[in-house]
Amino acid sequence: MGNTNELPTEEEEELDDEQRAELEIETIILLSDKASADEEILGVTGPKEPLFFEIRPKGEKPDQYTSKELLDQEEPLLFTYFGIKGLGEQIRLLLAEAGADYDSVLVFGSLDQEHAMQWKKRSANGLLPMISGWGIPRTTPISQSSAIIRFLARKLGMYGTSVLDEAVIDCLYETVKELADHTTLICASDPEKDYSIAKLPFATGRCVEKMLKVMPDPKEDTAAVNFAQIYLVTILMQCEATRSGCVAENLGPTLDQFCRDMVQRPRISAFLQSPACLPYTRKELGQSDSYTFDAPIIRGSMK
Repeated sequence: MGNTNELPTEEEEELDDEQRAELEIETIILLSDKASADEEILGVTGPKEPLFFEIRPKGEKPDQYTSKELLDQEEPLLFTYFGIKGLGEQIRLLLAEAGADYDSVLVFGSLDQEHAMQWKKRSANGLLPMISGWGIPRTTPISQSSAIIRFLARKLGMYGTSVLDEAVIDCLYETVKELADHTTLICASDPEKDYSIAKLPFATGRCVEKMLKVMPDPKEDTAAVNFAQIYLVTILMQCEATRSGCVAENLGPTLDQFCRDMVQRPRISAFLQSPACLPYTRKELGQSDSYTFDAPIIRGSMK
């Protein structure tokens, strides 16, 4: 609870569950603030204490999204995930594109649950990522990355404007999932490109190209890009980080240009250059099975 080394006080025992959940967040903030700024973060196993920081994008909120309206929400959004990109990166990129204010908690595999908001108990499926706030009780956060991304997309105006729009966007999102299943082939040098097999990335990439023709143009900064486009650029960026040039070589110039246009959008570009943008782990780059960084991150640099 608030006192991490002692039993709950009499006052704490009288709190309702939502108040206890808020107290768990306060404990996270306290532990994060007390930790040494010089501590090295090596990856998902990480340091002994969590890392809490506020994301407050500079500049005006973009008019095409609803992030400005969400500033008046009673409870701010709290996003909790491990201290790696992983399943959290598409969520971070979506929030960045929308210019949304939120609080971020990075937890690590070695953390005691008393120091980690009891997330295994709070999370609906016992896993991360999870979010609360913006209408979601702290006691019952939403988990599952696909559920989170759709909730946020609806909240922020990144899910189209009709039921048909939603279906078209969902179709792209699910197709990108199939693309993500074959990143090894996308990153390969001179793979055999069989376009007759629909599930392989070469044919899937062509289907994605067709779907993008009816999507908002990422070159237009005032366009409201959708969450499926955010997911697509997340996958393409990881492929490019694994082997530069592989998207153009194996998926073609259209998807390569799409990726370039998306990362040049001002708010996404600002996020990618910020301390909140974590490096890829060796596993994400296909170098090993270890969720560790090539070089440690210094805790103080994340503030």
